[in-house]
Amino acid sequence: MMKYTNFNLNQFITECKNILPKYFNSLNNSNISKINFNLNKHLIVTFLKEYLKHHNNKFNRSQFNISFFHKFFSELIPKNHPEFLQAPKGKLPEILKNFFNYLSLQNVLKKEVSQGIVRELEHKTELTKELNEKSFKLISNQSDLEEYSDRKLNQIVKKSKKWILEFLDSNYSKNLSIEEINHSGFIIECFFEYLYNYFLKTPEQIDEGYLEEICLYLFPRKVSAEESCFTAIVPVLTNFFLFLDNNGVIYNADVLCKKLNNLHKRIVKSASNPKNWGMAKSLFMNAKEAGIDVNNEEELNRYFNYLNILNLARINMKNREFWSTKDVEALETKEIIQKLRDFGVPFEEEQFLGDVHRFYSASELENEWNSNYAINAKGKDEDFIWMAASVLWKRLAPEVINSEQINDMMQDGYDLVAKNKIIEGCTLWLKVWGYLKERFRPEMRSISEAEQVFSGLQSLYNWCGDLERELYNAGLKDDKFFEKRIEYCKEFVELFPESNGMYISGMIRAMAESYFALKIIDKGEDVFKELVKNFPENVWGYICWGDQYSNIGSDLYNFDKARSVYNLGLEKCTSDREILLERIKDLEAEREGMKLKEDLLSIYDEFLSKKNLSKNGIKKKIDHAEHFLKFIIFHCEMYDFEIFAEEISAEEILKFLGYWSIQQKIIASKSALIELIRNIKSYISHFQDYIVFSDEEIKEIRRILNSKEFFTKRFKSFQKINDNMFNDENKFQKLRRWRESYLKWYEWDESKKRENERSSKKVRLSKKTRKLFKDII
Repeated sequence: MMKYTNFNLNQFITECKNILPKYFNSLNNSNISKINFNLNKHLIVTFLKEYLKHHNNKFNRSQFNISFFHKFFSELIPKNHPEFLQAPKGKLPEILKNFFNYLSLQNVLKKEVSQGIVRELEHKTELTKELNEKSFKLISNQSDLEEYSDRKLNQIVKKSKKWILEFLDSNYSKNLSIEEINHSGFIIECFFEYLYNYFLKTPEQIDEGYLEEICLYLFPRKVSAEESCFTAIVPVLTNFFLFLDNNGVIYNADVLCKKLNNLHKRIVKSASNPKNWGMAKSLFMNAKEAGIDVNNEEELNRYFNYLNILNLARINMKNREFWSTKDVEALETKEIIQKLRDFGVPFEEEQFLGDVHRFYSASELENEWNSNYAINAKGKDEDFIWMAASVLWKRLAPEVINSEQINDMMQDGYDLVAKNKIIEGCTLWLKVWGYLKERFRPEMRSISEAEQVFSGLQSLYNWCGDLERELYNAGLKDDKFFEKRIEYCKEFVELFPESNGMYISGMIRAMAESYFALKIIDKGEDVFKELVKNFPENVWGYICWGDQYSNIGSDLYNFDKARSVYNLGLEKCTSDREILLERIKDLEAEREGMKLKEDLLSIYDEFLSKKNLSKNGIKKKIDHAEHFLKFIIFHCEMYDFEIFAEEISAEEILKFLGYWSIQQKIIASKSALIELIRNIKSYISHFQDYIVFSDEEIKEIRRILNSKEFFTKRFKSFQKINDNMFNDENKFQKLRRWRESYLKWYEWDESKKRENERSSKKVRLSKKTRKLFKDII
């Protein structure tokens, strides 16, 4: 195997990530076609990902493996990346040769390494011979990939429907809201249909270019849906791509998800701009805006027949002025009442105060007026009627909350939650729940039946589920919200016992989970027992119950209890059993990890006891070593000693010090951080006796552990963000950027080295010489 030393894998990948935008930009400016540009981009990213995947171990991190190119072309492309098989002969090696030449010019690779790579890639005939044979066989067997085929599209649709069902039953869909789940099937099916119809590509061939075209051009142009559907595209596709990657359907989910994250705002903005709509969507949206029932074909056709007349009417009304709510609010109450009377509404305050108790909303009251009175408001004045009803409702009956006000409060709650003001959002929503409860009647036995009491923009079904979830998040900040969550879920189950079984079981599960969060274990146990008794086939009852005892960092951790609950689920459930089996597998792996941690700490304790250290000094070192081992073993999932010894690297040490220990508040001050670094340095030195690092890794680890200035700066920046948590609306983005930036140590370290090199070249003068110069000056 041909390898080149003096190479650092982590540094190489980091430098490639930093340099790729510059390289792609240079390609873009070279008049390369879009197809070739996308091919370059996809191939280079795929190669780097596969190289990292196959060489991220201690034997290969310090050597570049030239022989990997043959494996990449002859094995990995045909097996994992068939989309490259249709590229022109010799094109793929040429792309990689140009890229590695560029890396050489940028001093990313040493000269002898880049020369070896170029020599290997210049044998294009040899490298591509086997590839082209496989390409011919694959294309001849799947000739329908080259031209459109209804049969192929039907296969893709059938396959996508199967994946959608599996996705919705998997853990990957649990990150989605109910509204996002409702849109998910439609979004995924449309995506795959567009991928094939417009690009003749199968699901296995998704790349960033097709993803961007579909999300920014085809979805906005062709899909006629509410904004919530377009808002759901990114979370739905992100979790779905992760699901496909986990199941081996695609291998580039990380790249696709990163792309999606950058597209989110642009998708919604593009979809809301009529300039991006196709003709069919424009007609459809115009019909919807005009109040046409778009699901009624007869009514829709009637609308299209009179479209020219309606368009003419709109043109004639362009220059007319319309009432706004602000205009109405600017009027005095007596002026509003007089205008209503002028328009044919015989308004009497006493009657109005009775009506606000008969109707849920101002729009319903307006409908009543339209039915009973000969209203003469025309054109721009038609809107005045319901606006007047809404404004007068607030002024004359402020204690009676209508649907318009409830809808505004719901939306305000969503805005607060989005800004991480969870407690304020939940407090407002609980107030809304109080108003809604006053409207519910005994005959309403399900949440679907209760939808009639609220005619706002939000769905009551979705909102109730969102309230339950956000009460959990509020409970993490303030325990009393777990109590409120229990009370809310109890009320919901009592009010709507005939709601969807999955919905009801979710509410009961939330109650049990909240009792555990409040340390009322016996009550939580009783609720879980009742839950699995009433819903024996619902796997999530057993999962949530067992999870209460499976958290290895919790006081409640109990391997036997968690295992027995998961096993009970296996006995009772006929579907989703693989989730329980996965839970059991993780549970057993974590127990092995616990034993590994205890063994390593015991060895370290014995080692320290032979040193001349105080008891307090030993305890501090053991505590810090335990935090470090918990991170490595449980967070990085290195439960087995062989994996631990094989996989542990400088990056895990860097992440522990620059991210984990600060965010998890293992340390609380700058001095505590410095002491932690010192103790980790001591521990790393200790386990070098039984874990082998390469010379390059040891150098890197030493540089990390000597970078106190870098870590103290990170500690200060985290404190600054954390101190302003309740005032800063962008705190999530700032914290996310802070979490991801621990790898900037590599840049920081390089700049330090350059700074040291510059200072070492400075002329060093003796004190006597410096004094002489000073006297002369």
